[in-house]
Amino acid sequence: MMRIATLLLLIFSVQGIYGQLLVRGRVLDAASAEGLSYVNIGIPGAGIGTVSRADGHFELQIPDSFAHDSLKFSMVGYAPLTLYLPDMLQRDEMPEIDMHPKVTQLDEIVISPRDWKERILGNRSESKNIIAGFASNDLGSEVGIRVRIRRSPTLIDAFNVSIAANHYDTLRFRINFYDLKDGMPHERIQKKDIIVETDMKEGLLHIDLREYHIVVYDDFFVSLEWIEDLGAEDGLYFSAGFLGSPIISRKTSQADWDKMSGVSLGFNVNVRY
Repeated sequence: MMRIATLLLLIFSVQGIYGQLLVRGRVLDAASAEGLSYVNIGIPGAGIGTVSRADGHFELQIPDSFAHDSLKFSMVGYAPLTLYLPDMLQRDEMPEIDMHPKVTQLDEIVISPRDWKERILGNRSESKNIIAGFASNDLGSEVGIRVRIRRSPTLIDAFNVSIAANHYDTLRFRINFYDLKDGMPHERIQKKDIIVETDMKEGLLHIDLREYHIVVYDDFFVSLEWIEDLGAEDGLYFSAGFLGSPIISRKTSQADWDKMSGVSLGFNVNVRY
């Protein structure tokens, strides 16, 4: 069933200290008036961004030099919204801004009977000696790999992550699937947020994705995204290896993607085709 509620975005901004603008607010679902969790918020391409908390609140420090830029808000299932920062800062009252659901025509999937092959695609490294992690601890930071399919359509049944070391208590991620443009992540292709929680300290984390009915027709990108602040400590590392698809990451929400050639993460997917 398509969700038809609009989003109500309440924002207020104040002048921060030391040449910073502090932008605070809360993202709400207009139909229920409940806070909207884990909305991506940031200045596109600037490496300045965050994610709304579970109750919809957010805050973001923005250097004065970006005071004439725009903030972009995005969430799976809704049309992205861009707000001009000077317009936000000039308002005396907290503005009420609607985000409208993204109307997507879902293509009917017709899969003819055949002998399905089950495969694992990606990097199977479970090394504890070669490790890698997120580019930063900023909310919205993502890290992942490109996955090449062997036949179209391909059904994604599960995502596997080899955790080399976890010094935090409970981890909460969002799993994102993107199509590709010029070999880099472009637009998310899943229809729902995929939130994963674990307290695993090391080992292979297996996430069953069959309920999300993810079907791909071309190569894609899969990532993990920080969505909750666990502190400044670098306390999480994934297995890595020198063979396989290179690591692609970004520092925070709406930031540009960077590629690190020569090393790959222990990320892979169970598929059928």
